[in-house]
Amino acid sequence: MNKKLDLIKKQIENMRDTVIAGKNETIGSKLAGKKGQFSTGFFRLTTNPSEYENR
Repeated sequence: MNKKLDLIKKQIENMRDTVIAGKNETIGSKLAGKKGQFSTGFFRLTTNPSEYENR
């Protein structure tokens, strides 16, 4: 049962990463030069929100 749960968790994480990457691509193509800064900030916010809460 636990193995099945872990697999589902991994699939969800992979899906989320794909969605994030897709958003970054479209926004990045609009902002061109700011893409790098935006995607790293956005990615950090979604993967580790506690980093922002602690500030």
